Amino acid sequence: MLFKEQKTLTQRGNFKQAPDEAANGTLLVGTESIANWEQGHNDYGHDNAEIFPALLNGEKCWLFAYDWQPADGYSASGYEEDIVPFDEGVKILLGRGAFEYLFM
Repeated sequence: MLFKEQKTLTQRGNFKQAPDEAANGTLLVGTESIANWEQGHNDYGHDNAEIFPALLNGEKCWLFAYDWQPADGYSASGYEEDIVPFDEGVKILLGRGAFEYLFM
């Protein structure tokens, strides 16, 4: 997989429109997500979530990206990125069944 350097994390949520946040060091992010899903469904819309492998200052981690999808009749938009520690990201992936194919 190819990795690209990313200097900031986007913080423009569907309600909270914050400026981009510095990456706190050298952040390399994989160019392809390894999993995606929908979450946070409500009357106003939902998030499309993606997880990308990443390295922050040489340490394995994950970049989670959330892209808000408004429900019919709503127009809010947003895109947020968060760095998640490697172990925590693996737990999230396990909880979503991302590795079940290994045991079939």
